[in-house]
Amino acid sequence: SVFKVMVRRTQPTQSAKVRIPIKSTKDLADTMILLC
Repeated sequence: SVFKVMVRRTQPTQSAKVRIPIKSTKDLADTMILLC
């Protein structure tokens, strides 16, 4: 859940081009949480 907060805080400051990898990072964080 901490990763999600970090991603949400980063999104507003990032450009539209950077939002795509951020979404992928969010999905990856969700997967890691499920694995844990």
